[in-house]
Amino acid sequence: MKLYQLWPDHAYRAFETKEKDEYKIFSFRGAPISDWTDVTLYPSMHRTEIGKETGDVLPVDISAVVVNERCFNIIKPYIQDAVQVLSAKSKKQKLFALNVTAVRDCLDCENSKLKHFSSSGRIMRIEKYAFHREMLSNAFIFKIPEEVHTHPYVTDGFKNLMEQNGIKGFKFVLVWQDE
Repeated sequence: MKLYQLWPDHAYRAFETKEKDEYKIFSFRGAPISDWTDVTLYPSMHRTEIGKETGDVLPVDISAVVVNERCFNIIKPYIQDAVQVLSAKSKKQKLFALNVTAVRDCLDCENSKLKHFSSSGRIMRIEKYAFHREMLSNAFIFKIPEEVHTHPYVTDGFKNLMEQNGIKGFKFVLVWQDE
């Protein structure tokens, strides 16, 4: 089994909200959102983004996964118990913001390499990952309590499904594989 952090591929065009701070609504923390309102996303007009192809995945915020209808229809059967599906839109397509609510306490802290804040002892960052494999059965997409504010994790099953269907816009960063 392999686990990846799920990143947007910045070779594809980023999207943004109309208002400067409105993107913060996409700062998901592993818990359901009760007061969601549809947000319209626009292709970024930043000089580094103009001319880039739009993928099936729209980079908005590191803790959010925003996908188009094609991608959503492919992953929907596999994610129903792991994400809260929130609607979003753009001028040209229907979008889905996936708030990953499956939080698995599966990080093997004893065998991981962790950097802690000296003041509080909290984890600052994870330099090397180790996971409890037995806690990953039936996992597809999830977050861990130590990093609910950042990228979700996916299994090789998720990665393979995206590759087999030609989904463009995900970057899979390998963080762990069992022996």
